[in-house]
This record gives sequence, C-alpha cells and structure tokens, in this order.
Amino acid sequence: SFTSVTTINFSITADAASKATDRFMIVFRAINATSFSSIAANRNPNKSVTVKWNTQNEIDILNYVVEKSNDGILFTTLTTLSAVANNNSNQNYTFIDLNAGVNKVWYRVKAITTTTGNKYTPIAMVNEMIENSNSNLPPIATLSINPSTITNGVLKINFSNQAFGKYNIVVTNNLGQVLKKEKVDIQTTISSVNINVSTAKAGIYYAHITNESGFTATLQFLIK
Repeated sequence: SFTSVTTINFSITADAASKATDRFMIVFRAINATSFSSIAANRNPNKSVTVKWNTQNEIDILNYVVEKSNDGILFTTLTTLSAVANNNSNQNYTFIDLNAGVNKVWYRVKAITTTTGNKYTPIAMVNEMIENSNSNLPPIATLSINPSTITNGVLKINFSNQAFGKYNIVVTNNLGQVLKKEKVDIQTTISSVNINVSTAKAGIYYAHITNESGFTATLQFLIK
C-alpha cells in the first residue's frame, strides 16, 4: 500500500541464500489512469435530457458526479453515480435528467478518484426545445418515471420505443444500497412497469436499467 504500512515476515536460516540482499525485490507495474473518451447530451421529446459518457481504463474511481449549468459557467451537482467496474476496463454510463426543462442547458461529469484527484469531461450543451409538428420523424426511444416524486409507494417506469427484450431494474438509494431488483420483459412499443417501494424511507433513489444488449440507463426519483 502507498497510504499505510505493509509488513511482510520472513525467516533467515543457516542457508546463506536466505539472507541474500537480492532475495526480494519490489516491482512497480504502471497502470493507465482512468480517462474520459466521450460525453454526449441529447434532448428527448418529453423534455428530459439523456447524458451519456464513456471511460477508458476505469480504475480507482470513487464515483461520478453529473453537473448541470444554465449558463455554461456555473455548475451545480445533479446526481452522483457509483463506478461500475474499477477493473481497468472501458465503461459506458447513462443518466436521464427528468427535470431538464425546455431552455438551453449544459452538462459535464466529474470523476472523483482515489489517486489522481478529480477529472472532468468536456462540457456538453443541449439547445432549447423547439416543438416540431413533422409527423414523419421516426419515433425516439425514451425512458421516464412518472411521477418522479412518489407518495403512494409505487415506482412507475415508462418504456417508449425501447428495444424488445428482457431488462433488469435495480433500485438503489443515494449510498448505492440495493432496495429492489426486478426483471421485466418488454414486448410492446409503449410499456409501463410498476415496482413496489412502499418500504423505502423518504429520500432520493435511483433506478438502474440494463438489458442483454449492453443498454444502461439511470433514472432519479424522490420518495416522500
């Protein structure tokens, strides 16, 4: 360890080799630090914004902080997500801002590491929302929680134009502790999934959604 004392005990015998100065050596192996390879923010028809970012050589990451700005200068914390792997592999992340509004907005992601300090993605900007009446546009796939503030103990996740197939839904609290795990099979263009969260205490929670094709998304909601 570079931050604490590591003690290794060994024995010396009558064998001269047991006390040779070259009996042991310390080998340092270089590990590539985590880096961001891309970030994108795209507006959805329901006024939400999907933020996606990719990392390379993910290692020693405490968490990722998604930040939001209304002017591209002053950023505030929107949510915090835990690192998926931390095994020096490449990872993809998705977060959906359900309260993006219709005005121009900026996003960036901060990686909080255990070794090299904080790292930031470039800033991704989303233009203001303009209503388009062109009915020939292809449907856009979206995920949403409605309502995003839950008072009746039921989490309702809406799937719109998502790929058909099986999805895993993991509900966690703000500390990453798992509250619920559900498996659902989506076979229609418009689907809703209800999850009982009546035992959860008031606070901020996240629904992490994945499928077998590698799709990932995280939705934030509030329980009162």
